[in-house]
Amino acid sequence: MCSSDLFEKAVATQRATLGPHHVDLGQTLFSYALLLMGKQELAAADAALRESLSIYGPDRFESAHCLRYLGLSAVDQERYKEAVDLFTRAAEVYERTLGPDDLQRWRTIANLGWAHLKLGQVSQARLELSSAVSRIESLAGPESYELRLPLKELGETLRKAGANDEAVTTLERVRRLEEKLFGTTQHDQVAGSDLLLAQAFLARDAPGDRQAARRTLDEASEILARVAPRSLLYGGVLLESGKLALAEGDRARARRELAAAEPILLSHFAPTHVKVREARRLLAAAG
Repeated sequence: MCSSDLFEKAVATQRATLGPHHVDLGQTLFSYALLLMGKQELAAADAALRESLSIYGPDRFESAHCLRYLGLSAVDQERYKEAVDLFTRAAEVYERTLGPDDLQRWRTIANLGWAHLKLGQVSQARLELSSAVSRIESLAGPESYELRLPLKELGETLRKAGANDEAVTTLERVRRLEEKLFGTTQHDQVAGSDLLLAQAFLARDAPGDRQAARRTLDEASEILARVAPRSLLYGGVLLESGKLALAEGDRARARRELAAAEPILLSHFAPTHVKVREARRLLAAAG
């Protein structure tokens, strides 16, 4: 019997024996939702989270957990306005139940900043992520796992805000932190930081930055070819590397990498998605 089957059996048993409003049922539903999110079964995860939320009500910190994960699911589904509302509500519940300087509240504010960035609200995102990074670092430590993702998201936000020196410095720090936390460079998250760092180098465009971007993209590509060859991240790295190859005048490499990127992107996105259209446009330009 698989994990999903076991959870479904546990939920049915608790409903029958404890009733539909018992907090133990709420906890089981929440745990089941996390399993479903890990399997990218987001509609089912959302249903479990909403039922769990209805059990906990507005006055328990567990409600904030449900709201936060509903927000994370909304981000995964590119429903960013909905995510902003959910993260805002989650932060309010954390503040009311656990206090204004709770670590989970600040992690949620970082999530809120990321959703604002996805909506193109760069100044708001920078403010929220900067505040969150500062408080998470103070509460959890400068080398904590909890700091890793907000710091990475701040680095991307700084690049989009045009603060390219800060972006490079921040993303180089993230890269070092991830290598220490994971104990290896052979990890998809390390490759993801390499991609962001390469983009920051290209945006800054100081002497040597294009060469640094090429080295960083090559490293990311080598990692992902080994650990996640069908991942969306690998498709993004191939797209960025092909774009850079075209700018470098290496049309053969650009054609090879963009042709490899296209089917990976299509396995994750519709043909009309902006990333797929970009890959096809650049492939045509590469001849």
